[in-house]
Amino acid sequence: QESTGQHNYTYTVEASVVEGQWESIINATKSSTSYFANHFWKVVGGPFDVRNITILNSSINNLIINVTTENTGGANKDLTLQWDLTKESDGTLLHSGADTFMVPASSTRLWTVTPTTTFIGQVRITMLGFYSETEKAGAYKVFSTTTTGLYCGDGICNNGETCSTCPADCGVCVTPPSGGGGGVTLIVEKAGLIFQNLPKVIELATDIEKIVAFTVNNTGAIDITDLVLTFGNLETKYYNITPPTIDTLKVGE
Repeated sequence: QESTGQHNYTYTVEASVVEGQWESIINATKSSTSYFANHFWKVVGGPFDVRNITILNSSINNLIINVTTENTGGANKDLTLQWDLTKESDGTLLHSGADTFMVPASSTRLWTVTPTTTFIGQVRITMLGFYSETEKAGAYKVFSTTTTGLYCGDGICNNGETCSTCPADCGVCVTPPSGGGGGVTLIVEKAGLIFQNLPKVIELATDIEKIVAFTVNNTGAIDITDLVLTFGNLETKYYNITPPTIDTLKVGE
């Protein structure tokens, strides 16, 4: 009478074996007749775990983020860690990077990344670890960036900043006219602009219109009139700015 049987065989793969496609071949013999079956399977290193993202410093002056990586396998293995810092509201990419490092067998390793951004608000840091060509593990954390201390771009001309070292805070330097004579006093009024929510990189696709909204703030000491905004090194036929001219931008607006 025909019936189906089951045989279990356990095999431990050594830590030093070569990764990749392996083949199991089964040979069953009955009454001097051999029956064969085969099956392909993949040997990978690790596996890895990526977890416990910790924000050591949330200030945009010195962002510091730690993550725990763990190699749960029996052999030393390289991990390529790719990270992205994005705005939580719309997914705009603020900064990204990648590092490759070795994690010893059956151990954990802390890794530190230091993204840079001028955006203040809620963001998401995403960590993806790649190993054995196609395998990956990841984690993410949502937090808010902050500002602490004095820095160029905070809208205040102080801490030794000048128009030559920080025009964003102190305004553009003005060169007095040359020539003879005396008794001429040149008074320079400070003007300053800060752009908010303007991404460093704008990704475009052919024949698809993209709208990017950003805010212009007058952080200077005088009202600005007839303000025209343009993008440098980009022909105007490729973009439109609305409104094309800002008649008056008052201080603090």
